[in-house]
Amino acid sequence: MNDARPLELQVCRHCARVQYPAREVCRDCLGGELERQAVDSAGELLSWCRLHASLEPWFQQRLPWIVVSVRLHAGPVVLAHWSGDEPVIGQTVGVQWTSDHEGRDVLTAQARG
Repeated sequence: MNDARPLELQVCRHCARVQYPAREVCRDCLGGELERQAVDSAGELLSWCRLHASLEPWFQQRLPWIVVSVRLHAGPVVLAHWSGDEPVIGQTVGVQWTSDHEGRDVLTAQARG
């Protein structure tokens, strides 16, 4: 995973609700004017899981793999690939967009100091 980019998510122009995953209308006010904007990338680590098996050959060579759940300060809860030492529930983390091994956009998270 590489090519780290700032966290941009959909934001409703009517009520300012941050949306994730992307939607056609706002989940709060049903407004249809959603635009991608930079949002606060910090959040709280809610939970994590260490994967020991995968059907994907690329991941099989890199197991165990950690996936985390993060409540962003901007509002939404996201799932992300973990980067760094063992995660700790409740710790402050940063989330960013990166490109995976096939060039797809994925979220990664890491501890913030």
